[in-house]
Amino acid sequence: ILCVTYLTITSGNLFIVLLIHTFHHLHTPMYFFLSNLSLSDIMITSDIIPNMLHLLWTGVNMPISFCILQFYIFGSLTATECLLLTVMSYDRYLAICSPLRYSSIMTIPLCRYLIMFSWSIGFTPTLPVAACLASTKYCSPYIDHFFCDLAPILEVACSDITTVKLLAFAFSFLVTLFPFI
Repeated sequence: ILCVTYLTITSGNLFIVLLIHTFHHLHTPMYFFLSNLSLSDIMITSDIIPNMLHLLWTGVNMPISFCILQFYIFGSLTATECLLLTVMSYDRYLAICSPLRYSSIMTIPLCRYLIMFSWSIGFTPTLPVAACLASTKYCSPYIDHFFCDLAPILEVACSDITTVKLLAFAFSFLVTLFPFI
């Protein structure tokens, strides 16, 4: 069931990306943002589900280093997705509230800038947290989870985790507050 779900999610999002890039009348800012959102969805599901299938199939626990990498990739991609959704909402706001000025404001260079901004800023806040997690000492070299969120990683930590918690709170607050504003 998980494999079929993964293939459905991946093929559906890949179909959206290919459809947008194939048909030239879909080369508008809204569809450009939508194709990036679909790419983000493909990457998020590819970060979790294949690893989950591997762990269920083999029964082998995941090494902490791989878990930290999965945490960084997932956190970065979800932050990127939040920023992409924010950019898409700005695009729709501009199209609805200023329809006559929309095409002169939302140009292709601006769209590219907003996409690059979303992807680069999305991968930045999770990096200090992941670096702090990598320098933390752990009681076990393996973790018994298929999805590495902050709480399961901190459960096997043997050293002080106060700094990691503060960093995670501060950066998640910024990633949440910035798109909201």
